[in-house]
Amino acid sequence: MIFLIKYFPDLFDYSFTATMEDELDEVSREKEPGGRQSKFYQPLESKLALTEQSAEHVQLPVETVDKMCPECGKQLIVRTGKLVNF
Repeated sequence: MIFLIKYFPDLFDYSFTATMEDELDEVSREKEPGGRQSKFYQPLESKLALTEQSAEHVQLPVETVDKMCPECGKQLIVRTGKLVNF
């Protein structure tokens, strides 16, 4: 969560999310054309590309289990989340 707040603070801004929710409601009621999503996604796509280049790489500690894999014989490890390389 800290990563998201650091690199994508606007997504956690109350006025931003309230406006986005209202706009999506309008789209669902077909009062506004669906092209409004590009107003959100185009800047997000640029921000994602910039963040991939500039974000600091976080090294997660490896936690092991005192059991061996029954298939390959290697020591089992605990994964706490999806491994993402930036």
